[in-house]
Amino acid sequence: MPPTTPGPPRRSQFALGPDVVQADGWSNISLSDSLVLSLHSDLECTQADGDRCRITLLGFVLDWSDHTATNADIAKRLASPDGIDACIRASAELGGRWIVIRQDAAGTRIFHDAGGLRQVCYVAGPAEGGRWCASQPDLLAECASLALDHPTVEFV
Repeated sequence: MPPTTPGPPRRSQFALGPDVVQADGWSNISLSDSLVLSLHSDLECTQADGDRCRITLLGFVLDWSDHTATNADIAKRLASPDGIDACIRASAELGGRWIVIRQDAAGTRIFHDAGGLRQVCYVAGPAEGGRWCASQPDLLAECASLALDHPTVEFV
């Protein structure tokens, strides 16, 4: 059964994993046969294709050296064919609250802005559950069907 998000609408949140998240105001984008990006409608999503990769940009990014650059312009710039290291270097001086998902022949990589203003939480679930990433720990727990460890909760 696909994960659902009960309670508040979780504005500007996302989940990335092997299944869709069903919630009011959320949409789903298939990034590959085994990877679905689910996001709330308030979270901006921009995609750009390079020669050998695809960039999915969540949130907003600012370039201090080019104040006219849009998310689409910057995402296209990050879609360099030179690999993940070049992509990370190219993002070093960018501001904003963003996450980049880079897909190429080497696989899928995800990283966030240098200040960690738009965070990424992740878990490598059981073999049948796959890996999940999400913007909040509680959303991640729901998506990956994680249960609270009650002795730990009591200790904290």
